[in-house]
Amino acid sequence: MIVDFRMPKLEGPSNAFLKYSTAYVFPGIGPDDLQLHAFVSNYIRLTEASKDHYNNALSHTERYWETSPGLDMGSICLATSYLESCIHNMHRAIKCLIALKKSQDAPQELKSKIGRPKFAKSAVSDRIRDLRNAVAHLEDQVLAGTLPPGAPFALFATGSETPHPDEPTQTVLTLDRVKLSPHEITFEELHAWLTEMLLCAALISEHRNW
Repeated sequence: MIVDFRMPKLEGPSNAFLKYSTAYVFPGIGPDDLQLHAFVSNYIRLTEASKDHYNNALSHTERYWETSPGLDMGSICLATSYLESCIHNMHRAIKCLIALKKSQDAPQELKSKIGRPKFAKSAVSDRIRDLRNAVAHLEDQVLAGTLPPGAPFALFATGSETPHPDEPTQTVLTLDRVKLSPHEITFEELHAWLTEMLLCAALISEHRNW
């Protein structure tokens, strides 16, 4: 079996939280309102954590399949943990961004700069929430002993396995998504949403007119 990794990595440094937290210590630069500060701080840190967890999940998934599948259980366990943390933190970050947008204390100038990002719209945020909830429900089933036979008990990178076009005895496994039926999200989608979330975090970290 040949494994085709369709999992784009997130490139570049993430220093929005450092910029924001450094500015916040100086009076008059960061928001005075504690709840507003919590919205902003949590959004930025959770977004940057999601990026790290996403990239770590990809690295450990590749390591598992490129060595001897079934033997490097440490890598696949870490990949699973990072994937679940990524989805969970994305869900939390999006809730913070939505709360920030709704806050009457948030500067209108900042709200206008943020605009209406795709990841904060229900078409995207609901899918992330639903997958996050599916992971939580899965844990409840495991603990209660009600998990159906053969059902997954964690979130893994998955995809379709098809015959190799040139080698009759070979197959190609395309790893391009995470899935807990009926909920699934491709890595291309996660990459696009996290890229937009990181850009939004950078924009917020540079805002000074609170």
